[in-house]
Amino acid sequence: MSLQLFHRHRSPGHRTSRRVDTLAVSSYDVLREVIAMAGVPTPGLDLIKTFEGLSLQAYPDPKTGNLPITIGWGSTRNKHGQPFKLGDRITREEADELLMMQVANTYLPPQRRIPGWDSLNANQQGAILSFAYNLGANFYGASGFETISRVLRNQDWRNLEAAIILYRNPGTNVEEGLLRRRLSEANVFLAGTTGVPLSAAGQRYLAGGRTSVPGSRLSREAQAYLANRPTGGGSGGDSGGGSGSGGLATPGSRLLTLTNPLTSGEDVRAVQQALVRWGANVTADGLFGPATRQAGEQ
Repeated sequence: MSLQLFHRHRSPGHRTSRRVDTLAVSSYDVLREVIAMAGVPTPGLDLIKTFEGLSLQAYPDPKTGNLPITIGWGSTRNKHGQPFKLGDRITREEADELLMMQVANTYLPPQRRIPGWDSLNANQQGAILSFAYNLGANFYGASGFETISRVLRNQDWRNLEAAIILYRNPGTNVEEGLLRRRLSEANVFLAGTTGVPLSAAGQRYLAGGRTSVPGSRLSREAQAYLANRPTGGGSGGDSGGGSGSGGLATPGSRLLTLTNPLTSGEDVRAVQQALVRWGANVTADGLFGPATRQAGEQ
């Protein structure tokens, strides 16, 4: 993309002419400036581009293997609002424009309903925008998002990390990627928050590599983080970012999910004892295994 700048020039003979300077500029940079003027937090765009990745050819959703069909920077609909189909292709410039348009028109306006939105800085708004782009523009106040909605409503930033990592689809093949995204969003958010840093466990996870564990969807580093993550009163009504979360929680406790090695502790035993009282066929051994998860989902 290029911009032509016209300058009026008066010659020594007082004859006025026009000189044209052509500047090569990135269309994305121009759009970015325009969107910034419209109030879109650019840290959110950076997070979205980092985790959505760029594909100029349409591809199926990695979780469902089918819909929604996605293209560009995670876009599922074209500029006319129509869903993409497998086989569709776009250019890099079209992908950038589509991202900007969808963020400004679809994903940002609902976030303005969050109490105190205008008092949040660009880092905080950007992290929320990335979360919304991934999990739905209207997540705030919706069923399954009680914990993060409460944290945002109360501006309870000390529990922000514990709340946001609930939404990672535990037990699915996308859990590790979503965990990394949630922690990156928390890191950006808390970087703009005085006196509330990301946990040491979270910082280690984001800074470290990934070591696969046979028979587990999660890396050794992810398991170490989840074993030492902050906890902060997650609600049992939260979906964990989607169906099939495979987690149990009670107010004031950590979210219990299947891990390798198995999560253990007195809180697990307490949940199992409650399940037994409700008629479930589980052993109160303090280990959160498949039988305990299945009993909790019934």
